[in-house]
Amino acid sequence: MTSCPVNWFAVAMWFQGLTCADALGALRASRLLRFCLRPWVLSLVDDAEPATQSSAVMDPHFRNLLQMSANRPKPPESPSSRHSQHVRSRPSSINSSALPSPSMSCGNNAPSTPRRNKRRIDDILSPRSNNDRILMTSPCRNASAHALRSPMRNAFTGSPRVDGEDEPEDTYSLLMYRELLDTPSKRGRLIGPSPQKRILPPPPDCALSPKYLRSSLSAASQSLVRSPQRGHWEIPRSPYKILDAPELQDDYYLNLIDWSSTDILGVGLNTCVYLWSAASSKVTKLCDLGPNDSITSVNWMQRGTHLAVGTDTGLVQLWDVEKEKKVRQFKGHTKRVGTIAWNGELLTSGSRDKTIMQRDARIRYGHVSILNAHTAEVCGLKWSPDETQLASGGNDNQLIIWDKRSDTPIWTPASPHQAAVKALTWSPHRRHMLASGGGTADRKIRIWNVQTGHAMKQIDTNSQVCNLAWGKQSEHLISTHGYSRNHITVWKQTETSLKEVATLTGHGSRVVYLAMSPDGQSIVTGAGDETLRFWKICNAKKPRQPEIDTSTCVI
Repeated sequence: MTSCPVNWFAVAMWFQGLTCADALGALRASRLLRFCLRPWVLSLVDDAEPATQSSAVMDPHFRNLLQMSANRPKPPESPSSRHSQHVRSRPSSINSSALPSPSMSCGNNAPSTPRRNKRRIDDILSPRSNNDRILMTSPCRNASAHALRSPMRNAFTGSPRVDGEDEPEDTYSLLMYRELLDTPSKRGRLIGPSPQKRILPPPPDCALSPKYLRSSLSAASQSLVRSPQRGHWEIPRSPYKILDAPELQDDYYLNLIDWSSTDILGVGLNTCVYLWSAASSKVTKLCDLGPNDSITSVNWMQRGTHLAVGTDTGLVQLWDVEKEKKVRQFKGHTKRVGTIAWNGELLTSGSRDKTIMQRDARIRYGHVSILNAHTAEVCGLKWSPDETQLASGGNDNQLIIWDKRSDTPIWTPASPHQAAVKALTWSPHRRHMLASGGGTADRKIRIWNVQTGHAMKQIDTNSQVCNLAWGKQSEHLISTHGYSRNHITVWKQTETSLKEVATLTGHGSRVVYLAMSPDGQSIVTGAGDETLRFWKICNAKKPRQPEIDTSTCVI
């Protein structure tokens, strides 16, 4: 073999047809050429015989490559490592005398520092065994099939692309599948760059989604990103925890439990308020009103630092949970306060005296406004997610919508419920959507568009509707019921009505209290059987199988 030193930089200049002004591009091209010619160098190393290597006049740089290849230990051969083991070649334009051999030392007789082995490109692209495969998303039903859909992986393994399988079920995998692997033209973009930049037309509803105006996502993928998370609901039929709650009142018109944003459950039991920490299961007694009063409602401030407590004598107390100290006490109601709702610093309370009072919690004594429209006890209050509208329900079968800036109602349904309206909840997914439920004489759940005033959907549940709550991760609706089944139901919306997804039973009396955890994964229900039951309401691919804690704990 004759010595044939190659000036890679000059070859790259010729290969790209560049001028001296494009020196940076030529340097990149030279690196690309060295990478592409590695298999040729390796074949010369593997095919060279000892006699030929000793008799031929070799290039000094190529001789160093042969020596480095001979000294390198060969790993054991395995089916996943039968690809060509490439070696890095250095530009031969460098003087061979300046290249130290593996046994030589650098200047000043200092021991040479071995060069750190960089990660080879074939280590990154070579397929791993099934045990080493790492999935970026949670495993789905056809995870093994989706893992083989990478064209880069198929190119090295020789395995064909799996077709005919269902699309990935989780949002991330489905988005990546649609944008990268849906069609052959998209799969080709993983191997080489596209000849021209793809410019997509704006989606039809771009005016409603300005953040997607400059996005390269397709219209279907944009719709997928904007839609609520979908998946299979896996709801255990049994509660994962049960707490005994002695003296928990069986009263349809009261609201005695609430779950804070800091993961603390507040419970009103007779004359006392107890706090239960979901993180540590620690129970703390916050206050005791004494023998002359009792707790009728509790509600947490959005920040989770203060708890509002309504009493049977018409008082509204504000407690600092961290200091365990009462910081405010508001008077004004003449009868029991059965419901409380927060709107920032604005505290709203409804009473059996038929009035709704709004107060600024930062002011020691002072009412912002008094709302008079109900003709019976006010038992339900809910502020909209945008904090601009208040929904109130009462024992007069009325559902009334109030504006934050006005003391007069802005809307009441033309066909009201036929019983008391306590169950109220605003949808966190769609604006102006409100769900309401009626008592024993009505038994219906209705979904309203308060902007247009129309009833969108309704269903007869055949039992008293005590509470309603929208799911935080999906548009499922959760309801609790009284006579005669005493159950919890999870509903899925259809085009015209509601479809029952799951029914949870276990309480021995009507389920008059409901609260949802701050992450939306769990709910807690309270009933006249003096128990609190915690249910897992999760939106996951595979059913979680936690250890079911059926033991009871006395608060």
